[in-house]
Amino acid sequence: MTVPSRVERVAIDLWKVCSCPGDFATGDPRGKASFIRMASAAIAASDAALAEAGYAIVPKEPTSEMLVAARDWSLRKYEKAIGNDAAIGCWCVMWDAAPPQCERD
Repeated sequence: MTVPSRVERVAIDLWKVCSCPGDFATGDPRGKASFIRMASAAIAASDAALAEAGYAIVPKEPTSEMLVAARDWSLRKYEKAIGNDAAIGCWCVMWDAAPPQCERD
């Protein structure tokens, strides 16, 4: 079973909120396409509003590219490369310290 994309998850929730008959997976393809378009537009608007407010959508766990960037920054700043464990630990405590969404609004 494949995991639905972000857009598909939002479209499925919109389908439920609108009390559409049946299941999204078995629904009318034209109706589903309409919900996919609405979900995509809603996500784009939300992402734009977050960016305008100075926020970004980031992964909960740092990617390998993020770890390389942390190591490179540390090397430039302190002439000593930070290890992955330290970079991951720093990322996790910053993530945990971020304000909840309701406090950001």
